[in-house]
Amino acid sequence: MPAHLESYYKPIDLPKGKKMKKAKVHEAILDCDVWINVPILKNHGGANLTISMKNHMGIVWDRGFFHQNDLQQCIADICTLQKKAVLNVVDAYRIMKTNGPRGTLCIRCCIGKRIVYLTGYCSRGYGCCQVLQSST
Repeated sequence: MPAHLESYYKPIDLPKGKKMKKAKVHEAILDCDVWINVPILKNHGGANLTISMKNHMGIVWDRGFFHQNDLQQCIADICTLQKKAVLNVVDAYRIMKTNGPRGTLCIRCCIGKRIVYLTGYCSRGYGCCQVLQSST
């Protein structure tokens, strides 16, 4: 799916956002019936970890805004997007605990509907090695 041109992104409002009130989100997310968020569990210098919530930066055109305006808050703000992922599947096959592709192998993944719960679980010592059950 192409994502290299700004024309693929459409402006949306984020009325619940604190720092980020508007964003340009990829039209594929906005036009689809449902979407599934599939992040790779890894270390990140600014956010400490990349999991389900930080992966939402990938659907936005201006990622630089996040880094210039309180990265953590902007990540939380984009997650107020009205069109939520119906499922979050955290790829933890090769977990990157430090810079680069050196990681500890964990041959399972985390799956859940509740993004904050799943992100919290995966952030605990990168303990992502089972399927999570959640009611909503």
